Amino acid sequence: PPPKHPNPLLFVAVSALSFVAFYATLKHRSVHYPASAQPRQHDHPLVPPRHKD
Repeated sequence: PPPKHPNPLLFVAVSALSFVAFYATLKHRSVHYPASAQPRQHDHPLVPPRHKD
């Protein structure tokens, strides 16, 4: 018998599920941890961090 190929729908489902899980996590974090919704500060060692008052 010919070799059985993987179901392409399975790849689409796994991709969609990970995409949804990622954005659900982002939404949850932006609600429960407001600092995570703000843009990240520079990681460059010569750029001082900005503190908003």
